[in-house]
Amino acid sequence: MTASTTPRPALVLQSLLAPQSIAIIGASADPGRHNGRPLANLLRTGYAGRIYPITPREGDIRGIPSYRKIADVPERVDLAYLLVRADLVPGLVEECAQAGVRNLVVNSSGFAEEGEAGAAAQDRLRELAWQHDMRIIGPNCIGLLSTVENAISVTTLNITIEHTPGDVAIISQSGGMATNLFNRAQGDGIGVRAMVSLGNEADVDVADVVDALADDPETRTILLYIEQLRDVPRFRSAVRRARAAGKAIAGIKIGRTAAGVRSAQSHTGAMAGSYAVFRDLVGAMGVTLVESLDELLDFAYLRQQLGEVAGDRVLVVSPSGGECGYVADLVETAGLQMPEISAKLAERLGKVMRFGTPSNPLDLTGQVIGDDTLLGSVFGEIERSAEFDVVVVALPTWGEFDSARLMPAVIAACRTSKVPMIVTAWSSRGLTEYRDDLLRESPVASFENAGRAVAALRALAHRPRAIVYSSKVDAQLTVDPSALVDEVAAKSWLAELGISVSEESVLAPGQAPRAAAGFPVVVKGIVPGLAHKSEYGLVKVGVKDQPELERAVSEIADAAREHKLPLEGQLIAKAYSGVELIAGVVDDQSFGKILMIGAGGVLAELLDDKVFLACPASADSVRSALSKLRISRLLEGYRGGAKDVAALVRMLARVSEVAAACSDLAELDLNPIIVGEEGEGAFVVDALVRSHSIDSAPALTRV
Repeated sequence: MTASTTPRPALVLQSLLAPQSIAIIGASADPGRHNGRPLANLLRTGYAGRIYPITPREGDIRGIPSYRKIADVPERVDLAYLLVRADLVPGLVEECAQAGVRNLVVNSSGFAEEGEAGAAAQDRLRELAWQHDMRIIGPNCIGLLSTVENAISVTTLNITIEHTPGDVAIISQSGGMATNLFNRAQGDGIGVRAMVSLGNEADVDVADVVDALADDPETRTILLYIEQLRDVPRFRSAVRRARAAGKAIAGIKIGRTAAGVRSAQSHTGAMAGSYAVFRDLVGAMGVTLVESLDELLDFAYLRQQLGEVAGDRVLVVSPSGGECGYVADLVETAGLQMPEISAKLAERLGKVMRFGTPSNPLDLTGQVIGDDTLLGSVFGEIERSAEFDVVVVALPTWGEFDSARLMPAVIAACRTSKVPMIVTAWSSRGLTEYRDDLLRESPVASFENAGRAVAALRALAHRPRAIVYSSKVDAQLTVDPSALVDEVAAKSWLAELGISVSEESVLAPGQAPRAAAGFPVVVKGIVPGLAHKSEYGLVKVGVKDQPELERAVSEIADAAREHKLPLEGQLIAKAYSGVELIAGVVDDQSFGKILMIGAGGVLAELLDDKVFLACPASADSVRSALSKLRISRLLEGYRGGAKDVAALVRMLARVSEVAAACSDLAELDLNPIIVGEEGEGAFVVDALVRSHSIDSAPALTRV
């Protein structure tokens, strides 16, 4: 998509969610044809607004007067559908713009998803629309639906008509997945307010719709199916507004694997990038990212049933000891807390339970079958204790007799308890139908699958907080990194900017070597533009005395001659001990400057342990990111003293500020960084820089 010189018009949500008039250009009376389906859907769902079929043929279409052109319609319509061949689209878009159409859905395919010519045609549609304050959804989409006015105008008949209105909005770049999510949501009892299929996003994109929904008081949860974010700064701003308005946002990203990337590219012309980058940076905006559609819908369902949860302290309750253990394992594996019951609560529970020792998980034993009041008494004590944020009630496969006696107490407790409760209940055909029907007809949050219940709870309880990034950028930074393609120059530049680098000296050819900082040392050959010196025998580590130093210098000189490399000198650097990390910066096409932090040394490839932050990053966000690394325990002092995390945080925050300020910086590679004991500092031991202006500079290891 090329940049536009025309200002982006505002997206008026009311005209989308509650359109008072809809025009269908290319309308057909045949619901078996795609251009007959929007009209068929509007009629079968009871849309009460004004419908204007547009067709060259005269006469009524399904009893509704038709018009030959959009210009003939007697009002400015809120929403129009364009259901024609791609070659007819540009002229009709212009007619719609001239007629004052507020929003236009272009169903046609044959644009950006088919190459450069299609992308250029798609850009022209957007320019034409913006010049007339019209917004385009699509092309290559099925449109949208809203339960507000029964405006179900999508181009598919495979849609649940008996829908449940609610507070969930679905935004999808795939029409098929939008339909799947809507239909599954209806089957799962999730009330949907709106569904928008965006297709190629020639104009209206995910950011536009999220931003508009931020102002909708009836939308509480937003679900996203994302192939690509085309404007990350606008998306970040939209998410910030929506979160500030109390919306919960969850999403799933395709393109997490090589096959998924190919699918995204061929489907909508989207260029899908690294999922790890997307996961960390979009999560930092406050979006809950999930791995499956089940998790996405379970998140919406649980929030619909429970609202917010205060924390992640979970109590597991069941009449089955085995089920207690099973669900408790799921809870702890998910990273949720399972605190022990206090002595005070245990004493109170002991007075109402004849058998068993109160603990977490809480095994009610078979006594619950013979005591109709036990469940209510236990739940009452749990609520009064205020020791838990959520109670998971794991039920066995009760038949009709036990269900009729015991389920009213379960349902009553879940409905009245101030502590949110989730019921997990195994189903068994021919046995549990009575119990299952009771749960479905109640407002209780219930899952047949305990694993899905716990995953949904984790997503809800551990919703990411939006990271507040640093606004500190050194405006006086004018250093041009175009020449900093060797380690010596790069580290000198970093040191000038307040970033700690290793203590070292440069040995010119013919000079006698000496270890100015004492032994042990590392010796490296200096060859301009060479990124991986060790591959050519130009690095010697663990040099512990003068004879070894002289031998190392000689061997490096011999290796340079053997490989015909222009050796300009040798670097004699202090050898540091501590925890090794790597850090790097890349200038990403979508997200801008990105800081990567990861495990270094042999652990780098073994663990693939890394996190990403947008630049500039605050010290708090760097510290939070470090805590997510698997090697964070080494920094905290696992099998040794605590490392100088404070120095590392200061260094990485400063690196991110430098990266954000330096517009020509394409890549920065700090590998390794050595973090010493607490108070000893953190030091960049090797560094390379690549600028945008020097194409011939060696490409660094991609993050």
